[in-house]
Amino acid sequence: MRRFDRFLNNRANRRIICTGTVVLLLAAAGSYVLGGMMARYGMQREIARLIQMLGDRAASAGIRTDMNVRTLPEYAQMHRFYTLICFAASGGCTLLVTLVNYLHTDRIYRDLELLAEDCRQLAGDLSHQPVMRGSPAGSVRRVSEGIARVAQRTYHIADALQKQQHIHKNLLSDVSHQLKTSLAVIRLNRDMLQLLPLESDDRQRLSDEIALHLDGMEQLVLEALKFAKINAKAIQYERSEQNLTATCKLAAERLAAYSQERGTAVLVAAEADICFPHDRVWLCEAIENLLKNAIDHAGCTAVTLSLTVMPSAVRFSVRDNGRGIPLEELPYLFERFRSGAADAVPHSTGLGMPIAQQVFRAHGAELTVYSDSSGTEMLSFFRA
Repeated sequence: MRRFDRFLNNRANRRIICTGTVVLLLAAAGSYVLGGMMARYGMQREIARLIQMLGDRAASAGIRTDMNVRTLPEYAQMHRFYTLICFAASGGCTLLVTLVNYLHTDRIYRDLELLAEDCRQLAGDLSHQPVMRGSPAGSVRRVSEGIARVAQRTYHIADALQKQQHIHKNLLSDVSHQLKTSLAVIRLNRDMLQLLPLESDDRQRLSDEIALHLDGMEQLVLEALKFAKINAKAIQYERSEQNLTATCKLAAERLAAYSQERGTAVLVAAEADICFPHDRVWLCEAIENLLKNAIDHAGCTAVTLSLTVMPSAVRFSVRDNGRGIPLEELPYLFERFRSGAADAVPHSTGLGMPIAQQVFRAHGAELTVYSDSSGTEMLSFFRA
């Protein structure tokens, strides 16, 4: 039934049948003409043989070389015989070629229908694996392989989108929780300012706490937007050959006032000109996050940023002389919104280290942390 449907719906098969029919009719006409020619030739040879065999008696019997052979009863029999032979040969070949072409085309359309069914299943289920159709070197196999590659690529894209959706969902949930906490503190302080008869010092303390929470909320929103863009790969890094030493010094200079206020010295130990292709804006921000993390959470008095040229890489290191990171907290250092148990900074966003790791990865590097009681070192290598 399906083969009959393919015959009705596909013009290629109908054209093959029609062409075969026309060729068969032409073969019949050609066989009739060729059969007549062969019959005349055969009769003429038979007459010549009789004349040679009878001699003078042939003329008296009415046998002549110029006689009309078509009037002889044997001619009609020979004509039918040769026509049937010619038509059997030509018609059989025509039928065989038509049948082979029809079956080949029908198989191609059958495979194409199966491929169409695979595509319809893929539209509803991206995990569906299309089956290879057609002969190994045929066009249908190439189409089938192309559909399989598109299906695999689509599945990976859908999986990546699902993971990104999960990440963004968790990010929004975490940011919402952080904002709700700060908003609750701000509302509480506002109510205390409005309802309670407070001294000027208490009012100033509550106002400062409100301002601190507002600054923290602003920083949280900005860093959350950056983190979302980086995770969505929406950042176009403008990497060019630049002075990496100058970038590190710029990050230290930006934190000079903050580190001085916290009583921490930031030192940069590097050669004068170490060039490496990088995006200065983003890499500088990532280095700032590393330095600020050490200043805020390590309980140190000095942070040393060093660059060392090696044969095939540039060694990057940020080391402090603080109390170190507990071993159980090391695996979670680069997770968002994770804070150590001994953190002295209550309004840290918890996004600085994840952002720094993503920026370093975008530059072909990976941050690794080593920590003990004498301090913590964040190490990475920029490949030349």
